[in-house]
Amino acid sequence: MTHRSHILVLSLIGTLWATAAQAQALPCPSRLKTVAAKAADTGQISDFSLVVGGETSSQTWLQDIALFRSGETTPLKGTEKGKRRIDWTFAAPTDVTVACVYEAGVVLTRAVSKVKGCSAAIERSKDGGEGWGMGTASFTCR
Repeated sequence: MTHRSHILVLSLIGTLWATAAQAQALPCPSRLKTVAAKAADTGQISDFSLVVGGETSSQTWLQDIALFRSGETTPLKGTEKGKRRIDWTFAAPTDVTVACVYEAGVVLTRAVSKVKGCSAAIERSKDGGEGWGMGTASFTCR
């Protein structure tokens, strides 16, 4: 995640808190359709808030994911479970924000209240090689 993307996500942490159903899957769209750096298809992101920090013409591709604890400014380090899953666990119910990070400084965020843990199922992009973005990513918080 770039420094610019961190700043964009962090600017929303204090203001975007919503309640989500327990164990609800929150998939990140792999390709976000955009127009003049705005979402062209808002149905793709109905569960998320959009932060635009750069310019993009017609689409932007998923690059990374992050999870933040309420009021904190650093992404939480999860426990990797192989190459396709990351887990985060908390001792007590915790408010978190999940983030889907795209090219050009575009970030989707979603606040989830009072969770004991979250998991992210991830698959690296097959089109661009080992280090180029993500094919799919989905969060589940419980």
